[in-house]
Amino acid sequence: MDGDQAAHPFCFYGDTFDFNEAVSIESFDWKEAAGSSGDIEYSITLKKYVFYSAQRVTVKTAATGGSKQIVKAAKPRADEREKPKTYALRAGDTLWKVAKSVLGNGDRWREIQKLNGLTDAQLKTLAVGKVLKLPK
Repeated sequence: MDGDQAAHPFCFYGDTFDFNEAVSIESFDWKEAAGSSGDIEYSITLKKYVFYSAQRVTVKTAATGGSKQIVKAAKPRADEREKPKTYALRAGDTLWKVAKSVLGNGDRWREIQKLNGLTDAQLKTLAVGKVLKLPK
């Protein structure tokens, strides 16, 4: 691999591990290992790759004097909070039925009650169409 290739970002994705990052390869070393023909051992060093781009600016001209001012556009902060899963109640649903069908365990109905701030009295009159937050 030549030095030019090492500067390119790579993205690694996997089902069995939680590693979804853009990275660049800093070093890659390999050697033939003892054992059967073709066995290779390697070590790889990765560095997190940060994408960048030019920021948008707008130029405003003052009404008096004609002076110009550069104003950087405010970039909205990404909402990284995990959105809770929801469930819309259907006719005949109870929290136990919802917990059993969606969470796989009917005994988890109290978690749904607590997460949605429902009182014991409200459990008897759950409205069809009411959207409930579900625990993780």
